[in-house]
Amino acid sequence: MVLTAHFVDSSWRLQKRVISFVHILPPRHGVEIVDCIFKCLKEWGIENKVFTLSVDNASNNDVAIRILKDTFSRNRMLLCGGKLFHVRCCAHILNLMVQDGFSEIRNVIGDVHESVNFINQNKRLNSFFDIVQQLQLPDRKLILDCKTRWNSTFEMLSIAIKFKEVFSRLKERESHYECCPSHEDWENVKKVCEILEVFNSATKIISGSDYPTSNLFLNEVYRVKVLLDKRMNDENEFVQAMVRKMKSKFDKYWGECNLLMSIAAILDPRCKMRVIEFFFPRMYPDREAKENIAKVRDALYEIYDEYAREYQFGNEHSAETQVHDNGISGMNIEASSSYSTKFHALEWWKASTLKYRILSKMARDILAIPITTVASEATFSAGDRVIDTYRAFLSPDTVQALLCGGDWCRNLHGVKKKNKKEKKSIEIALKIP
Repeated sequence: MVLTAHFVDSSWRLQKRVISFVHILPPRHGVEIVDCIFKCLKEWGIENKVFTLSVDNASNNDVAIRILKDTFSRNRMLLCGGKLFHVRCCAHILNLMVQDGFSEIRNVIGDVHESVNFINQNKRLNSFFDIVQQLQLPDRKLILDCKTRWNSTFEMLSIAIKFKEVFSRLKERESHYECCPSHEDWENVKKVCEILEVFNSATKIISGSDYPTSNLFLNEVYRVKVLLDKRMNDENEFVQAMVRKMKSKFDKYWGECNLLMSIAAILDPRCKMRVIEFFFPRMYPDREAKENIAKVRDALYEIYDEYAREYQFGNEHSAETQVHDNGISGMNIEASSSYSTKFHALEWWKASTLKYRILSKMARDILAIPITTVASEATFSAGDRVIDTYRAFLSPDTVQALLCGGDWCRNLHGVKKKNKKEKKSIEIALKIP
């Protein structure tokens, strides 16, 4: 299990460090996870600075969160009564939604997968390229998906559809090619890709670790909600069945108001309270939208009051502009992801520290919260390196020292590492005084 700490340093730069890489013996119950986490926090002396825990949706994680929440509440007051403590990995939820949708279209995906696999054999690959040249197509490469990564399936489908004419011509040459998608199948693939493009865009935005993501995700949830509502009654029954499955999972996890992504969106100085006043009436029925706006506003004031009591010195509170202030001049909020990562919210709050002394501290802590466990999962990626017999017998402590040390060195020297595998990971956000 890997534990990654996220925090904003004194220079207002978002940081992340792997602080534990520990071997947990099966069956890995929630209590055992808690023991490992708390031991790590004590060793680092940060048990009183934990702000949130970000985990995937495994049941043992739910047990661990419940125990840790109770433990931390005994020693100190958790922010907003602990309402923000448990953060479910949003990328994992998106994955569950897409996988549920895929369950309705397995036959089409299977035919495309088998077609690519069939063509990738040397002799057939040459025939494929001959047809590509005859049709003068600009693209040359097919990819095979990894069944545990839905975005690789999306890439496989979106690339394969460019060669749909090539597949049909290849069928005329190869008598053993029995899995060629039909014209109707390709039409369905096109519709599926249109839907998955929104999910793919959202996943890319929220999976970043070099910039705050919690303030960006409400916009992405809104885009997904609008898409699913629009396609729920699609004239194509194939699309309807897929979208209904995805909508069911959406309602399970995001049918209710999510305080973290709402408050974080408000702390994006481009939006403030206007962001939920715009999105909520479009996401919920009228009465529920008003109740959720009031719920978020109350939580926002509660958190602000807690920070005011903790950080108030002299006349600091009286000099603070109220939370609902519309200081930034007019901004039109849209369901678009094009603006999301260009604006640096932390830089804005850093420049506004003297004007908003309490709010800036509050924003620094909340914007540091990771809404995915992608950063931790990257720790499990070993790239193309092969572990020999000697290194396979390294002790768990040595493995932890190597992986944690490697992560700190990469951060020190600005070296990036690609994410290739998914394992159990837990992210914590730290509150830095």
